[in-house]
Amino acid sequence: MTFVTRPNLDNNAFRQESGTTLTLTGTTNFIGILQSKGTEIDADSTGALDGYALKYVGGVIRLVEEADQAITQIFNQTTHGFTGGTVVGYNGSAWEKAVGHITGTSEPIGIVTNVIDANNFELTFGGYITGTTSYTDYSGGTLVGGQVYFVHPSSPAGTLTKYKPVAEGEVEKPMLSTFGSNDGVVTSYRGNIITGTTVNPLTGASNGLRVVSSGARLGGPLIENTEITGNFNLGISANTITLSGSTGTLLGKAAFTQDFSSTYGPRDVPDVNFVTAQTIGGGDDTEILFARGSSIDGNSGFKFEYTNTALTLGSRSGTVGNFSTTLGFNNCASGLHSLSTGYDTISSGNQSFSGGYYTRATGVNSFAFGNYAYACGNISFAVGNYACAIGNNSVAIGTGAVIANGNCSIAIGNSRAYGGYALSIGNFGRACGNYSMSLNSGRAYGTSSFALGNGGISRACGTGSVAFPTGCAIGGNSFAGGDGDTSRVPLASGFGSFIWSRTTNAGVTATEGAAAAYSAILGGQNHNIASGNTRAAILGGDTIKLTGTSYIDYVAVPNLALWDGPETGTTTDQILVYDVDDKKVKRIGAITVDLNSYPTTIITGTSVTLTNSSDFVQLVSGATGVTMPASPDDEIVFKIKDVSGNAASSNITISGNGKNIEGQPSATINSNYGNLEFIFNATLDEWYILSFY
Repeated sequence: MTFVTRPNLDNNAFRQESGTTLTLTGTTNFIGILQSKGTEIDADSTGALDGYALKYVGGVIRLVEEADQAITQIFNQTTHGFTGGTVVGYNGSAWEKAVGHITGTSEPIGIVTNVIDANNFELTFGGYITGTTSYTDYSGGTLVGGQVYFVHPSSPAGTLTKYKPVAEGEVEKPMLSTFGSNDGVVTSYRGNIITGTTVNPLTGASNGLRVVSSGARLGGPLIENTEITGNFNLGISANTITLSGSTGTLLGKAAFTQDFSSTYGPRDVPDVNFVTAQTIGGGDDTEILFARGSSIDGNSGFKFEYTNTALTLGSRSGTVGNFSTTLGFNNCASGLHSLSTGYDTISSGNQSFSGGYYTRATGVNSFAFGNYAYACGNISFAVGNYACAIGNNSVAIGTGAVIANGNCSIAIGNSRAYGGYALSIGNFGRACGNYSMSLNSGRAYGTSSFALGNGGISRACGTGSVAFPTGCAIGGNSFAGGDGDTSRVPLASGFGSFIWSRTTNAGVTATEGAAAAYSAILGGQNHNIASGNTRAAILGGDTIKLTGTSYIDYVAVPNLALWDGPETGTTTDQILVYDVDDKKVKRIGAITVDLNSYPTTIITGTSVTLTNSSDFVQLVSGATGVTMPASPDDEIVFKIKDVSGNAASSNITISGNGKNIEGQPSATINSNYGNLEFIFNATLDEWYILSFY
């Protein structure tokens, strides 16, 4: 039509002034976009309106084919959380995801067919819809054509299921009948609450079952809601399920006896996606589920499902991965070629295996078996109670907190291997460094370290270090072993140091041991080589402390015994002497041995106390008192002589210092230039006079 009766109109476009009314009569064709208050109407490009109607979609009024029409309404609800295909109901105050069960809090009344935004959605109450190819069922699977979908009776709420609800308390409510893969009809029929029903006996060869004696066998594709009555035992052999009156076996185990006194049929548990494929005997998926009463483990629901890519046998178990198998209760095999068996096990890694109680095999080619065993790394292996193989190519075997965390690590027993290529065997062992090894509760922390011990006391901390029972090797390339107390252990803290000794809490401090680089302690107890005495060593003895820096390259020996006499020397050879002050053995130049030549000391003071190291001859010049050593060595000899010539008037008194001198506490030189010679006998504990004048 042509607009010529209003201002601002022409044959191409028109504008309606604000506050005025535009009235169109007769047949009006228009091309382009009609705008009004921000909404748009997209006209058909031909300009024809026949077979079209206006529809508000996502804030825009659009022309759509009348064939697409359904009973719909747009609702606003902040953060509604719905997606396309969600079944919803109204609980009196808000829209929510509905369930087909008497415990539900709202009646399922429609399907969400368009999510406008996070706060607005389009709800279809009935009629023809398209776009169902984007909808999924309760398991996440795509809807298929020619199927009636019911409201799912349990979690996840708001989903569809192709399985007709049959358990008591569930609501049989069809919500969608699909035509093809992308269209269907929303049917909001009144739901039927399932109550106790009568059981029809199994007769003849129907629904894929055939009668064998007093039982029945699977012989073709099952049809949903096959009813079975009577007392049967369940067994399996090759590709045949047997329901018979005699006791059978289930995977080699004695079969359970179940009283099927009520209607039993397929049900959608567990909530996982099952692969559609050929079944035993042909047809659609084969599934038998006895969903009421007690089953193998006393839990509701026992399921057998076989496809050409997956096998599920057990209660609340699910097989997701292609060519995978699930056996037992509440298990899941989601990895390709995976196997999950036992109680609450998961095999999510491709080619993985999990068996036992609450085990997890998540790595590719992983194996987990036992109680709470975890095989997380690729090509990992975990067997035992609480065994955990985390690293790639790792192995964890044993009971307790067995952890193989490093790549290519091995932990056996109640031990842990944290380092790469680490090995830990024994109770409470730790191999933390790369390429480290721990045996029998030793702790190997350093790279390429080795620890063997008990009680967790043995520790090899340095790179390349070795610690044997109760030893602690901190320095790089160090070695520690021997015997120690709970808080004081043989310690090798210097680089390249060595200790094999005994330590006690009272005998050494926490830092004492072979602390110097390249130092060594062999035997004895409670020794220490301070860090400044490099290359020093201690052999045997008790509580030898080489402090400071004056013992570099020295070897400390408490007592030296020559088992075989040394070869004969000459008078020109150097000789060794012992210094009692610094405890060192020293060499002196060659001397001519003369038995009539004696080391001599001149005493000039008023008195003097001798020691075991005092010279053999004591010449007294002016002194009036000489005291013998308090603890004299056995057979020690002293010559004491008056050289002042005054002994007659100023007697020289020699005190035994607690030891008698021939029965008396002292002896006296009372003649001018007189002398006395004394020898001490340790057996008699007394001094004796050899000669005098």
